[in-house]
Amino acid sequence: MGEEARLRKADIDFQAGFVNVEYTKSGHSRRIPLNAVLREALLEAVRQSGSEHVFGGENGRPVENIKKGWRSALRRAGIDLVTVAELDRHRTLKMT
Repeated sequence: MGEEARLRKADIDFQAGFVNVEYTKSGHSRRIPLNAVLREALLEAVRQSGSEHVFGGENGRPVENIKKGWRSALRRAGIDLVTVAELDRHRTLKMT
């Protein structure tokens, strides 16, 4: 399961403008800054989620695969492809 699928509402600090990612592939936590568009998209996802997870399924558990939708949302939010690849921890743009 990817980092974004495990994202909990408590991991987002809307006032400070950061997402705190605790469960990473590398095992090291990191902070991701929010731009205005991504902030609004995450606010809406939080409003719609019926679980502690931002992208919660009907059973209250996180959805298992949202990679494609996550990448599409980042691109629609104006995030450049290099940053999307970095967020996905891809070594090359070809992997993104």
